[in-house]
Amino acid sequence: MQKITAVAVVRAKPSSGACAAFSGLRRASLRLTLLLGAAVSAVGTVPFAVRADEVPEAAPLAAELPLVTLGTAETAQVQARVAVSGSLVARHDVMIYPSVSGYAVTEILADVGDRVEAGQVLARLQDQTLAAQLAQAEADYQRADAGVKQAQSQILSTEAALTEAASVLERARRLRQSGSGSQATLDQAVASEAAARAAAASAGSGLSVARAALALAEASRDIARLNLDYTRITTPVAG
Repeated sequence: MQKITAVAVVRAKPSSGACAAFSGLRRASLRLTLLLGAAVSAVGTVPFAVRADEVPEAAPLAAELPLVTLGTAETAQVQARVAVSGSLVARHDVMIYPSVSGYAVTEILADVGDRVEAGQVLARLQDQTLAAQLAQAEADYQRADAGVKQAQSQILSTEAALTEAASVLERARRLRQSGSGSQATLDQAVASEAAARAAAASAGSGLSVARAALALAEASRDIARLNLDYTRITTPVAG
């Protein structure tokens, strides 16, 4: 406990008698007693007192307390990513090659590592020759189709001629039977009817040949179209 020293200063005015001096001394003693009582009361309340420049500076409170973040606990998936280096190997190998040979590659539309969809074009081949072959096959088909139509017209013509020849033959026979017609006229009618019948049969065979030629031309056209389509190299699967 710090020691407190009280100093009393008595100032007395000069008086004419001893009573005045004694009275002043009593007042000074009373004042000293009051000062000592106040000092003792202060000491009982405050344990010690120091100067302001002797108080150490308190450390910041934020430096002593950790930073805490509050949140709600939830169940979730945690993904861990690991950086590695290496080479990717396909799980399944798909062999892709052109169906026609002898034609140069003119365009490549995919590179190693690209993702592709089924049917996507990967490369193109030179197609000028195959395009010309398709045009020629298309012309042959058109000519064969015209041959079929011509054969059908020929059949109609020969059938009409056969009908007429048959009618002439029938009339010649009636005239011969009645004695009005000659045998030569009848023989000529018979020959004409036979020729007309042969022509009709030939026209029917010609239609069959024309239809066969049309089918051949159609197949050739389909092959030429397919070969031209083969110049587009596509992938059969996605990957």
